[in-house]
Amino acid sequence: MTEQPAPVLTPPPAPPTPVAPRERRHAPSLVWPLLLIAVGTVLLLNTTEILPWHIWGRLWMLWPAILVLVGLDLLLAHSPYWIRVGLGILFVLVLLVAIVWLLWFVPPPEGRAPVQLRWPKEGVQRAEVELRMGVGRLVVRPAQNEGDLAQLYAQTDGWPPPEADVRWSDRVAYLTIRPSGSRWRWARWEHEAEWRLGLARDVPLRLRIEAGVSRSDLDLSELQVEELSLEGGVGEANLVLPARVPQGVVRIQGGVGAVHVVVPEGVAVQVHVRGGLGRVQIDTARFPQRGSTYRSKDYERAPYRLDIEIEGGVGEVTLH
Repeated sequence: MTEQPAPVLTPPPAPPTPVAPRERRHAPSLVWPLLLIAVGTVLLLNTTEILPWHIWGRLWMLWPAILVLVGLDLLLAHSPYWIRVGLGILFVLVLLVAIVWLLWFVPPPEGRAPVQLRWPKEGVQRAEVELRMGVGRLVVRPAQNEGDLAQLYAQTDGWPPPEADVRWSDRVAYLTIRPSGSRWRWARWEHEAEWRLGLARDVPLRLRIEAGVSRSDLDLSELQVEELSLEGGVGEANLVLPARVPQGVVRIQGGVGAVHVVVPEGVAVQVHVRGGLGRVQIDTARFPQRGSTYRSKDYERAPYRLDIEIEGGVGEVTLH
């Protein structure tokens, strides 16, 4: 009898491997790139003096455009990328047209007469002064009248004059000067706004300045400023430090823009720099670097010394 071959058993076919659904990749948002391009373009035009710094005081009127940009970005999230880029370019062009319109075709309101205020010393031995600038130009100098603690000249170009609060306590004067109402109430038309503040030469001062959106010229070389706090804001600030203070403290926050600091001859400084996105430049020939600080060679024995702390912010801070 012929032996039959054993049947060959074949395994059943494997079930098909399920294919994972392809993830739908979302196109990157255009909001932040467009905002960075717009802000960077205006800052470039500021630093090259094509546009004045006071333009920032009018740009706040366009803040609803950011909401429009975010809405368009969400609405077109699944559209072809070239469509979104094209609309983004169109948005930037419309924004530039709006800037031109704000600068050249919208008339400012009628101006006001300058405001002049003065505060006598009246036995004051020390003073704390706070300046909150909105948009415009800020100048700080020694007072012309020796009998005054402070003198203010303000040209506000159509808006209410600045508000000033002053009080005395134990021979210490506390003076605060700020724009009337909201700080940015001035922002629309303040291209001619200017504050000129004179301070007493012989009164020890604690001075705090919020520069806002302004061009600031601060000559403190003849003042007894023992403590200074400066917030650079948006714009350019030129600062000359006190020249005859035995021991002073200076704090500088760079903000967006440029802060240029001059150390008078005969003044020794110790500088501490904290991080920021901006650039900090220090004259290492005058102030050699020692670890994380910069210090004058004669700092320990100098009769006039300043301890300076700099936070770079986004803009530029130079010290020489």
